[in-house]
Amino acid sequence: MKLRTAMLCLLLAGLTLLTSCGGAAELHYADGAYRNEKDGTAFVLAPLCYRALSSLEDEEIARIVGARNEKPLYAIEGMDSALWLTDENFDLYYSESVALPELWEMRVTRISQCVSGAYALPLRTITRSEQIDDVIETYRLGTTVPGEEIIPQPASRYELVFESSDYPGIAYVLEYWTFTEDVEVYAPLNADGSLPDLYPGLEAEIRNGEAVFQLGRYLMYDRVSDRVYVMKDILESYFTSE
Repeated sequence: MKLRTAMLCLLLAGLTLLTSCGGAAELHYADGAYRNEKDGTAFVLAPLCYRALSSLEDEEIARIVGARNEKPLYAIEGMDSALWLTDENFDLYYSESVALPELWEMRVTRISQCVSGAYALPLRTITRSEQIDDVIETYRLGTTVPGEEIIPQPASRYELVFESSDYPGIAYVLEYWTFTEDVEVYAPLNADGSLPDLYPGLEAEIRNGEAVFQLGRYLMYDRVSDRVYVMKDILESYFTSE
């Protein structure tokens, strides 16, 4: 590791890395990013659905310096430390010079069902490309419901970890909720007493003067957008087939 650090110091001018032979670069928060006042580089904290898969804590690249505390930022295995960093909680920081990819732009190669935070110990996985594409297409274009509409508590909560060949050191993470009974969402009827077209593709009925939509027992949840995605039996059947 000492040799690697020395090499970085020699290459600093040409590669415009954040680190220097004198230590980690200092970043101060301003205008929505953590900025290095000396060279103008800046890092943005990614939404919670993006996570680093490792934190190389012997490679402190930068340090966020504030009035109350400091936070070291580390390299991520498999990622360019001039563009991607993480902290001890695996939060992702990305350079202002790069675009954060959408899930469908990441070329996902694996979806894992994990206990929260235990990404290295998946319970079940999906690796077939056509099944991965189907799950991502459901997330991108499928039926969604505001999270606040889901009244019952899930029987089980897991995390779905989407790993990518193009971004090997980071993952996209959504929650996976399972229920013992079908989840129902209620809504007022139209003025003429007909069913409203709120959630295309969902079965619905009129019950006690209200519209009742059936979401099934398996839901995917995006905590950032607070949206629930109706999965029906897609994930269960794909996990089983693996």
